[in-house]
Amino acid sequence: MANGRHSYGDNRLEEEADYKHRRKLIDSHYRAYVQKHPSKWLGLTIGDVWVLADSLKALVEKLGAQGLPRTDVVIRYLNPDPVKLVL
Repeated sequence: MANGRHSYGDNRLEEEADYKHRRKLIDSHYRAYVQKHPSKWLGLTIGDVWVLADSLKALVEKLGAQGLPRTDVVIRYLNPDPVKLVL
């Protein structure tokens, strides 16, 4: 930060740290949400606002209706039957 202003690089680092925080938060609660809300879509926005919907389209519409930024949301499908891959 120089002269009270953030440079572009500082903002990118803050945004990346915030995204990583939200991704870890949603991942840490994933199993509980799958049990409570199977086959739903879950979004976590800046400010740790949680949004649930029946479809991805409905989730995006809810974000817009609440005035939440769609570009800064971590989205997960709550899959009750994940596919197991053997490598």
